[in-house]
Amino acid sequence: MKRVPLILILLLPVGGPRADGVLRLEEAIAVALQRNRHLSAAEAGREAAAAGAQEARAGRLPRFGVAEVASRSTNPVMVFGNLLGQEAFGPANFDPAFLNEPDPLTNFTSRLVVTQPVWAGGRLRAQARAAREGSAAADLLTRRTRQQVRHQVVAAYSKLLADERAEMETVNLEKGREFLSENAKAEGVMELDGG
Repeated sequence: MKRVPLILILLLPVGGPRADGVLRLEEAIAVALQRNRHLSAAEAGREAAAAGAQEARAGRLPRFGVAEVASRSTNPVMVFGNLLGQEAFGPANFDPAFLNEPDPLTNFTSRLVVTQPVWAGGRLRAQARAAREGSAAADLLTRRTRQQVRHQVVAAYSKLLADERAEMETVNLEKGREFLSENAKAEGVMELDGG
């Protein structure tokens, strides 16, 4: 019985075999590269490492933030502080009745924040370098995985061809022996033994 390596069975197109029934080596490699889980994982790792490198580079850039805070309170300390912050504190606010039980006060505070790393003791440079090296390693892993997939397909394909050729040679040898045996009997020349 003819055995087909599992990797080549998995490579058959979803729609079935080609019209001529032959899966060429280039097609087998292309399908394997598209469907291999290890290669997909390596490529995802490469993309994640590249994103990490980009994020590490972004650590040196300024960061911008916007904050809006709204508060409403009757707490005397909060009201006193908010009136001072609004620069709305006047002589009427020194009345002990107001200081002890102020009316509710609503305060809105808007803030635009810009943060720029100036010196981080080499941490940002080290992070960027590590991320760059990680990205390069992920690229190499992806290339190696791609080469391994190609090698596995070529090895399986070559074994299949060698097995088919050996089977064909065995069949041809048996037919040749049968032919010679029949000719020998027909002409009465000699009898061949099976060995």
